[in-house]
Amino acid sequence: MDSPSIRRLRLSSSPLCRGLTDAELDSVLAVAEDRVVARGEHVFKQGDVADGLFFIARGRVQIVIDAQVVTVLNAGDVLGELSLFGGGHRRSAAAKAETELLVVWVPARPFRKMLEAWNVAAMKIVCNLTEQLTERFVALNEKLVAATRASKPEERASAVASWKL
Repeated sequence: MDSPSIRRLRLSSSPLCRGLTDAELDSVLAVAEDRVVARGEHVFKQGDVADGLFFIARGRVQIVIDAQVVTVLNAGDVLGELSLFGGGHRRSAAAKAETELLVVWVPARPFRKMLEAWNVAAMKIVCNLTEQLTERFVALNEKLVAATRASKPEERASAVASWKL
């Protein structure tokens, strides 16, 4: 296992951890687990139980829905973040390692316990996540409006196909 300062640095590279102090990052890392995922292997599969979020520390991840790559994520990005908001739902996409990966897995249950205890780090992460989700919804709404204004069915299909969530 890497030193606490290296693990802290990895986590702090994510916009989701913006504004966290070293002590707050350490409180998240106390419940987190570093995982290496080989190229071509899955971080998780579509339909798996959503049991936590993953910070990408190193590598590239393909996000795949129904065997179609919809986007690629890189170091600093986060996947599976919606798992923090409720238990038991299933993954809507698969995450497949395009390169060897190092991810930091934050399991949902311990994170929610941190929230229940009013842990400052958990609260800051939720605030940062809320900002990111708001930006995504605004962009999605704009794309939806543009797609519905397209006069030809092929233009609507093209507009919808370019959506990135």
